[in-house]
Amino acid sequence: MNEPSDAPRTAAGTRRRTATCVVPFVEIDLAAADDFGALLRAFSATALDGDGSPPLVFLELSSVESIGSAGLGRLAAFVDGAERDGARVRLVGVRPDVTRLLDAAGMGELVERRR
Repeated sequence: MNEPSDAPRTAAGTRRRTATCVVPFVEIDLAAADDFGALLRAFSATALDGDGSPPLVFLELSSVESIGSAGLGRLAAFVDGAERDGARVRLVGVRPDVTRLLDAAGMGELVERRR
């Protein structure tokens, strides 16, 4: 497998595997939370199953306009499980309103912010 030379590296200097999940939801409310959780579980089963090196996991959230407490709970559970498995999770493409919710929920450090 060829990886770009600018691929993230682990502390030991080896290239870190990356995995990206594009979240197709516009609103992650109580009605969508179970589907969102199922998407994250399926992604986790493939992204975290590999050669043993912990991946850098990106969740691409640009289509998400709002996320409720049920969605935040599913996201927190995914992040906790991924980090327990040694992965690093980053949220990318996050809209400002969703970023504010993530900040308020104590999850703001996961958001990749544009500079």
